[in-house]
Amino acid sequence: MTPKAKKTAAFNREFEKLKQEMLINRETCAIRLDGCSWFADTLHHRRLRSQGGTNADTIPVCSSCHQALHRDVAMAVENGWIIQRKSV
Repeated sequence: MTPKAKKTAAFNREFEKLKQEMLINRETCAIRLDGCSWFADTLHHRRLRSQGGTNADTIPVCSSCHQALHRDVAMAVENGWIIQRKSV
């Protein structure tokens, strides 16, 4: 396994552990848009993983709100639910 693959695997294991803790604690969705199912079933990386986001920067969300965040990125950025990479 390459060093990059090992790092990704460790990141994913940590993410799954955080997600399981969230589910056990029955956390509520931090977004609560129209159609929200109230209880969180996943974690949303505020800074997208592809842009260097870490597991420390996640918020609990329901799948409906999570889809809405990625459908309307401008709204999500405006509300601080997505942090975009700064332009250089």
